[in-house]
Amino acid sequence: MPGIRRRPTSGRLEKNIITAMIVDTDFLRQIKPVLKKEHFQVEYLQKLSGWIMDHFGRFEEAPKETIEEIFEEKKPSLADSEIEIIETFLENLNEDYVNGNYNQNYLLNRAYEFFQLRDYEMLFARGKQLIDRNQTARLRELLSGFSPTSTMDSNFEMIFNKEFIRNMFRNEGERVELFEGALGELLGAFEKKWLVSLMGPMKRGKSFWLQDMMIRSILRRRKTVFITLEMSLKSISRRIFRYVTSSPNLSRSDTMRRGVRFGSLYGKYLRIKEYPAYSATLDDIERDLDILERIDGFNFEVVGIDYADILADGAGKNERERLDSIWKKLKRLAASRDVLVITASQTNRNAINKTSISQIDTAEDIRKIAHVDAMIGLNQTPTEKENGIMRLNVVAHRHRVFHKNKQVIVEQDLGICDPCISSRWAERSDFQRLFNENNE
Repeated sequence: MPGIRRRPTSGRLEKNIITAMIVDTDFLRQIKPVLKKEHFQVEYLQKLSGWIMDHFGRFEEAPKETIEEIFEEKKPSLADSEIEIIETFLENLNEDYVNGNYNQNYLLNRAYEFFQLRDYEMLFARGKQLIDRNQTARLRELLSGFSPTSTMDSNFEMIFNKEFIRNMFRNEGERVELFEGALGELLGAFEKKWLVSLMGPMKRGKSFWLQDMMIRSILRRRKTVFITLEMSLKSISRRIFRYVTSSPNLSRSDTMRRGVRFGSLYGKYLRIKEYPAYSATLDDIERDLDILERIDGFNFEVVGIDYADILADGAGKNERERLDSIWKKLKRLAASRDVLVITASQTNRNAINKTSISQIDTAEDIRKIAHVDAMIGLNQTPTEKENGIMRLNVVAHRHRVFHKNKQVIVEQDLGICDPCISSRWAERSDFQRLFNENNE
């Protein structure tokens, strides 16, 4: 289209949209009502789009592997240069999209925004041509008939619609199961769009637990981002390598080999970024997440932030209002990007010597509880710390029944930075032990 200059970041987005259209029937079905071939700025992507939609019109599903057969049929009508570039594109399809490991909702939203922008670009280019030709009547006709791509609707859902039901029951990708055994039974699975927080007094291992949950996420091949606000990148990296190699000594050659082996299997699923404490805002983090997704093509599903209370948001507000603003924004981050956000929070002073954390122990502003989907308590006496054990309980949960007095005991080895080697349900004898400790 004359007069339209290509934006430098649009190429990757267009390729990702076409890839999702090739491999994901659900994505294709949702994007079909607003899609125009002209939305794509590159001719070979326009052709691929047309082939995909023709196939969908006949079979009501994405072409997937059939795209190769379609390409072979179309070859005689293509120029040599087109054949070469389409062959290269199909050979290098993003494997994360092919395997379903991408954030569908986020890509849909990006696609809608991009298509709407393209609608305006094409409108303005055509309008400029008509202005240059003094064709006022045709310009009025163009403007009156213009309707940009829009996702606006009433947002009321018919939940007994067959398609809705099918999507709900098959969409296990929204569930993020991090723990097994007794701890898995206590906490259950988490889900995208959730804000989950650990809560404990200072020096109770909140960073160890966040690191543990990030590693468990990548072991399940979830693309994961870890934001560290308190520890340096070097320090957190040392912890992670001790954890994944089960060795406190990083200088040993066999330990290095284990680290390299682990990295070859799971390294591509993790990105870490360090910000100085009390300097980064959520706006800063969201900007960098945009760059990570748009420029690097890293479609993350889990975001860990160590930890929320030391973000720099809310300058000029009192501490209670500052924290309330931060936790609201964290919940918005989870919902708007369709990701699981995990962070941590400090308890108040009264909880330092308590054997079991409850909602009233929330530091500064109890409204944090209102914003989270799940709050997990980290409980540990000095004797338990010496013995390498900790107790966890559910302080709050929006989506399942919980009992604040039910606890799980975990075995720890912080020498290798592992806060959860094994877990079991706390028994009456464990609570009797705590009672005796408190009365010594």
